[in-house]
Amino acid sequence: MQAKGGTLRYLLIPTVLMLLATFFAAVQYKVPTVLSSLIVDKGLTGESGPWLITMFTLSGAMMALASGPLTGKIGVKKAIFVASFFSVAGSLLGLAFEQPLPLVLSRGVEGVGFAIICVAGPIAIKQVVPEEKQGLANGIWGAWIPLGAFIGEVLAPAIYFGPMGFAGLWLAFVVPLAIVAGLVLAFVPLPKSVPATKRETGGAKARAGKIKPSRNFVLFLVAWLSFNLLNFTIMSYAPSYMQSTGMDASVSGFVTTIPMLLSMATGPIGGALMDRFGCAKQILVLALFANMITTVMLFTSQGAMLWVAATAMGLFATPVFVSTLASITRVIDNQRFYTMAVSIYMFVQCFGELFSGLAAPFFLGVRLNNWGLLAFACGVMGLVGVASAIATKFK
Repeated sequence: MQAKGGTLRYLLIPTVLMLLATFFAAVQYKVPTVLSSLIVDKGLTGESGPWLITMFTLSGAMMALASGPLTGKIGVKKAIFVASFFSVAGSLLGLAFEQPLPLVLSRGVEGVGFAIICVAGPIAIKQVVPEEKQGLANGIWGAWIPLGAFIGEVLAPAIYFGPMGFAGLWLAFVVPLAIVAGLVLAFVPLPKSVPATKRETGGAKARAGKIKPSRNFVLFLVAWLSFNLLNFTIMSYAPSYMQSTGMDASVSGFVTTIPMLLSMATGPIGGALMDRFGCAKQILVLALFANMITTVMLFTSQGAMLWVAATAMGLFATPVFVSTLASITRVIDNQRFYTMAVSIYMFVQCFGELFSGLAAPFFLGVRLNNWGLLAFACGVMGLVGVASAIATKFK
């Protein structure tokens, strides 16, 4: 059942949810830019240190599949509370027990909260926003990860190396998260429950049928996976390639974040175009094609062309986020499958992040410098994504 109200309300609710989720993303991205210092300061090793990042992603991927059914069972409001609880609890555990193993495990607890908010947000938007406005609403919501990543990665060094140190960093994002979550739960008119259906409340046979994805949805997920594989490969390895061409480290980091920054504008714009013209598939195919070309350029170009590639990616490739999220209802056979479909969608995103971290070093070789082979592999994966999107049938 959709909430009643004017256009302003339909835009305000996803905006507030996006701001809340931004702090969840900042919690995730508070580690990468200070990882080397954390390894030294907290007694970690070169092998265990990266688990401060991997454990967060791994627990998020594992929890993603359960987050949809959980939200469907307890409702959006309670799901937001549970997500906030895990994120706050994880940060407090890491702050209380600064030894290597508890610190790594606490990141896993934070990852559970991240996975739940990933799924609860889109489900809330589907319930409260009319179908003809969901493209724009999802475009607004989709800004939370790039905005949170930017805030986390930019502010983390200043906080960690400032007077507050480790304690300040571990509290910097989770305190406002708790405050905003409290305000959302108290004042934002979100549905307390997700409408159940006969199929969702039926027996074991019905539940088993509910989680079986169609061939069309699988094609859609392959396209989404290809984008995430390329996206996280860029985030992880493009700065190293740029530095190998002579670019300053700080400049390479900024160039890499250009697509994320631009996506905060292209998401709502792409969503509005989808609402107005119903062109979700066309936007997805063109964006995936642009992503394939610009990814290859970011691993083969030099100088000014790297800036051109990053800007082009931000303008033309990042609408993949909104075109996929807003199109889940258009590629599944039964709308009763929606909550589980969102869970699978987020699982694929987390899996793409994990797998890209494992696959990229294989193509780069022992010396991590075979950039041509990595660019070729990204091009092939990008082409697979484009073909899958073309083959997907949109309602």
